[in-house]
Amino acid sequence: MDDFLCDGQPLPFDVADVVVDEVAEGVVEEVLDNQIDKAVYVPISKRQQKKKLKREAKSEMWVISKKQKKKQKKEEKKERKKKERELTCAQDVENLTPEQIEEKKNLQNTFIANKRQYKAEQKERLVNIHQRRDLDTVITLCVDCNFNDKMNSRENISLASQLQSCYAANSRADNPVFLSFTSLVSPVTDHLNKIEGSGNWILDKSSNHFTTHFSDRLEKMIYLTADSENELTTLEPGMCYVIGGIVDRNRHKNICLEEAIKYNVKTAKLPIGQFLKEMDYVIMTTNQCVSMLITYCQNKDWSAAVQQAIPQRKVNKVSTTSSDSQ
Repeated sequence: MDDFLCDGQPLPFDVADVVVDEVAEGVVEEVLDNQIDKAVYVPISKRQQKKKLKREAKSEMWVISKKQKKKQKKEEKKERKKKERELTCAQDVENLTPEQIEEKKNLQNTFIANKRQYKAEQKERLVNIHQRRDLDTVITLCVDCNFNDKMNSRENISLASQLQSCYAANSRADNPVFLSFTSLVSPVTDHLNKIEGSGNWILDKSSNHFTTHFSDRLEKMIYLTADSENELTTLEPGMCYVIGGIVDRNRHKNICLEEAIKYNVKTAKLPIGQFLKEMDYVIMTTNQCVSMLITYCQNKDWSAAVQQAIPQRKVNKVSTTSSDSQ
């Protein structure tokens, strides 16, 4: 094979030193040898362009089809359960006296009323804590989403889903925390906006960095990371605890620790290793970490918080220090 040409001249190194990516991708080839700082560009033909567009369109249609099938299965399951309940009720009614039927209806109405009241009280608690914004008397959990450039498209989608779980955990809590998402920008916001009802979430959101958004609370801020030498003992009202909002399968080592050091923020790790059977390394997701902290706020029991937040297969087999998402 003839040597590759660059500007009409032979390259000053052997062709074997060049790793050429697939021509169909039409990308700039990577030069592993540092002898030159120029890359060799391989153009793609119209036929290859069409194939690439077809692959992309097929991939996009597959994602859409998968979502539609998932939604359809969910609706079918809901309808099936509804019919099962109706059938069960009809069978029960046949064996009941009119008085028993009336009593059952009253119990049902009472249950529905109590459930609605409980949800209303939950919403009121969330509204009070976030509208009052009295950060000196509440515990603040801040999810730092300033890692978009460290994640691919799927990981950004996963983070949006985890943020949804974080909000759900706080909305169900009897004693909710002041929950904040900072550095919240596209593409994560685009995925969040696709979640039904996300526009009605009661929490604190900002596109600003957490050091800007909470600029007056830097002295009362602790960034949670397993790489810290300090160990947290409890959560205190008036403090702001920062959790790294990143999905990276642990590719980026010490990333949250470095972020905290960069902005001169104190760090700590969670005191949860002692509650697990064997010492090893467990990667915790962002929502698992937030859920654990919210659970601890309810009962001040780290053991119970670990049991609820971490899958039992990990609790029974391994101990932790979490990932940077801790």
